[in-house]
Amino acid sequence: MTKGVWFMLIATLVFSMMNVAVKLLPHIPAVEIVFFRSVVSLVLSLGILKARKVPIWGKNHKLLILRGASGAMALIYISG
Repeated sequence: MTKGVWFMLIATLVFSMMNVAVKLLPHIPAVEIVFFRSVVSLVLSLGILKARKVPIWGKNHKLLILRGASGAMALIYISG
């Protein structure tokens, strides 16, 4: 198998474990769960971008902000 297939399998496994963990925490508000999921994602993403020397803000700032806002709304909608 190629490296990309392995990464996809690992991502699926980690995403599934995260969903199980979220289901085991029904007493925590959805917005709080979204916040902590986002913080973990931010830390991991920043680490990977810095290691690969990719500019964090990209070239199209408006599109990046729109993508972030729509992603946050989707997480809140799905978790709620």
